[in-house]
Amino acid sequence: MGTEAISREGIPARGRTEVELELAYSLSTMQQRERSKTAMCSRSYSAVVVAVFALLSSAVSGQVGPPKDFKFTQADEKLFNEAEAIDRQFEKRGLLFNDPALDAHLEEVAKPIVASAGTPDRVRWIFRILRDPSVNAFAMPNGSIYVHTGLLALLESDAQLAGILAREIAHGTNRDAYRQFRAYRNKAFGRNVAEATALAGSVFPAPNLALGTGTYWGALIEVVGGASEVAMATSLFGYSGELEREADTFAVNQMTAEGYDPMELPKALRLLDEKLEVELVTTFYSDHQKLAQRIAYTTSIAKGKQSPSAPTPISDPPYAAIVERAVRYNIQADIDSRRFRMAVAHAQHLVDLHPADPEDTFLLAEAYRALGPRTAEPSDKNLTRRGKAHARMELMRRTPEEEENELLSRPDGRRSRQANQEKAEELYVKVQAMNTSYANVYRGLGLLYEDQGKWKEAQAAYGKYLELAPDASEGLRIRRRLDALDKALKESGHP
Repeated sequence: MGTEAISREGIPARGRTEVELELAYSLSTMQQRERSKTAMCSRSYSAVVVAVFALLSSAVSGQVGPPKDFKFTQADEKLFNEAEAIDRQFEKRGLLFNDPALDAHLEEVAKPIVASAGTPDRVRWIFRILRDPSVNAFAMPNGSIYVHTGLLALLESDAQLAGILAREIAHGTNRDAYRQFRAYRNKAFGRNVAEATALAGSVFPAPNLALGTGTYWGALIEVVGGASEVAMATSLFGYSGELEREADTFAVNQMTAEGYDPMELPKALRLLDEKLEVELVTTFYSDHQKLAQRIAYTTSIAKGKQSPSAPTPISDPPYAAIVERAVRYNIQADIDSRRFRMAVAHAQHLVDLHPADPEDTFLLAEAYRALGPRTAEPSDKNLTRRGKAHARMELMRRTPEEEENELLSRPDGRRSRQANQEKAEELYVKVQAMNTSYANVYRGLGLLYEDQGKWKEAQAAYGKYLELAPDASEGLRIRRRLDALDKALKESGHP
């Protein structure tokens, strides 16, 4: 009946060879050998994080305080040039999220922080957004500060954004990348980072070019790790505990000075710790152990500050409205990166804000359809350390199709898919009622009906999509699906 020809299209398979798996296991054993007593590595890290962060933290000295009489060495010049090259690669590869209004807002929030922190030599402050659904922000040695769309989607206010930006500005002002670079001289570090980079590139999803989504962690690690092992380690996994505490202290002080409630910083860190998904690569802003320490520390110092005497600054329009476009983008990026629960959560947030908006309701329908045989909330077992480790390994070992087939082999997986498909159809129909000429809803219905084996209904929906959007970028793909459905119906004896 040609099932293969009309099976749902997914992210290109990323199979793992035995050599790659062996490398993952061997890298993870480095944690015990290389970790120092002061390192904050979690044993549940993925092999990539273990290889990079454990080696880095084992070599960091206890140097603290802002740099005095800092002068560039030849090695520092090399690190600066590598940061410049990374900036160019992000632009060249189209990994920057283009939203002039949001870019301007980040600069506006950062402006008083930069004025207080100062601008050291060889630093030019530039604030950019990366098209990446993972939770992260980082500062490069040259003053470029990147915030992921995934982090912006989780934050709730300008106060929280100011706290995150202040932390990263502090790293740039204090020359933390250079300080950390000077603190180690382990030549094996570069080799192991290179191996980890190669491994990471083999397990992350490919881009969805038709929808304009990026390669996410695969591209980020390839760009940063390929240009600079030091920049990769510090930007993704953070600095020594003392340098991070310096950044925390500056952020709390700056938030208080600008009239923000400093308790919003630990609140933001709690939001980043309340994840629905397992992170394949655990960064500073998504590592539970590190976040717990940062939450405790920032809470302790924020409590010592008096509440702002003036009302907390609020932008016009408010934060939620400013980041809406990034959140919408992030929903599809979450789906493409197999972060289906996060996609549902972000889409539901938009629908709660705009219940009559057909685009937001459509995105929620898409998220439920993609959720498939999974529950919208992780189980208690999924949230245990062992459960997270198992989920992380399954992401590395299984293609999306293999994962879905395994879930559908269980009764609870089949029940979840049926419930999610019913919810998706209900939402698609709601969108039709809002706007009958909204083309994308018919594409979504076609994919849903095809999954359900309702091939005639799928044909009708696809036909309506092509009628409303004859020049759509996905038109060729939909026409091929129609041809496959025609063939399958004829082979099955249907007229």
